Amino acid sequence: MTRYRYISSAVADDVAAADGEWVEQLSGQVGTRLPHVWLEAGSGAESGADSKAGQGEQLSSLDLCGPGFALLVGPEAADWSQAVQAVSRETGIDIALCRKGEWFDACELPADGAVLVRPDAHVAARSDRGLSPETLPGIVRALLSRTPAGF
Repeated sequence: MTRYRYISSAVADDVAAADGEWVEQLSGQVGTRLPHVWLEAGSGAESGADSKAGQGEQLSSLDLCGPGFALLVGPEAADWSQAVQAVSRETGIDIALCRKGEWFDACELPADGAVLVRPDAHVAARSDRGLSPETLPGIVRALLSRTPAGF
């Protein structure tokens, strides 16, 4: 089931339905499990996302997921801090913000890319499919079924 793609309101992408339920390779497609990539721990977590490992140790990109949502942003990405704080104030949902490692290559995103990952390690939204600091609150509300999709 690792190459299965969820097609539901629990992911923010209406294009996924046209792409099918199965993918040949995990590359961070919306609805699929986040691909595993080894990362160096102890650098870049802004909200404690990598508190599971110490400085200089390795951890998997999957370790950044859960118990809540995680937002992985590339090293050249815009500042997402205010958007994450707005979502937390508005919804009561904490999002772990992580700016680290070379995960974006595995997701076929540029260094300014971002992915929003659900607690179950499935990609909910991507920056090349409409995710931005401005759309994050609406996307999270839609994922939580607190507003209609359309962000």
